[in-house]
Amino acid sequence: MTHNLAQKGCLTQATSSFNFVRMKKKLIGLAFVLLLAPAVAFGYYSTLDTAELLKPGEYNAGFEPQYIFDNYPGVNFIGHFDMGASDSGNLKFVLGSGRTSFQSGAFYKIVPIPDIEGQPGIGVFGGILYAYQNVSSALNFRVHPEISKKFKSVDAGEITPYGAIPIGIDFVGNNTYYPIQLAVGARWLPPNLKHMHFWSEFGFELDSAAFSYISLGLTIPFSSSDPFTFD
Repeated sequence: MTHNLAQKGCLTQATSSFNFVRMKKKLIGLAFVLLLAPAVAFGYYSTLDTAELLKPGEYNAGFEPQYIFDNYPGVNFIGHFDMGASDSGNLKFVLGSGRTSFQSGAFYKIVPIPDIEGQPGIGVFGGILYAYQNVSSALNFRVHPEISKKFKSVDAGEITPYGAIPIGIDFVGNNTYYPIQLAVGARWLPPNLKHMHFWSEFGFELDSAAFSYISLGLTIPFSSSDPFTFD
């Protein structure tokens, strides 16, 4: 009987090891699919965000001019609106036009690791974006993992560098694409203009190692109790 139990234990262990190897192979295969599958470079995949949360009743309204360098060069003009939906999450909305004829999207954001002394903030937002470009419409499911760290200076104000790796699945006509990008940027709060937040961001296509876009931005924070700013 002891011998049978030992055999069963070895069999269970071998099965678990086999399942782990199979899962590992599937994950590696998925990674290769994402990296090697054809991707289309749409410049409107900007991040323009940090790993911080607004509180309920707090809002950010902003404007982003974006110059695209990839397959469809030109300029987009994008409006942003963020709001504190709860203590643990924010809602984000975008609406724009320009070289990309039309784009509109909605996202939900969480920050499981806050930006505190000694550690950067790590967050993620994801959602759906619809765009129309040339004669094609695109439905995009996007996820933007991001990391940021805030630095304060009496003379320079507040600067928050950030980075993100936007990934997703795009359905364009009868085609499916898996774009992977790298976005790096910073938000600047001047010491004498705390009602205005200034942004700059650069985007790169990881699958083709190509420079994709550059974005500038201006956002204005306000709250339900104060129409101009909040602490």
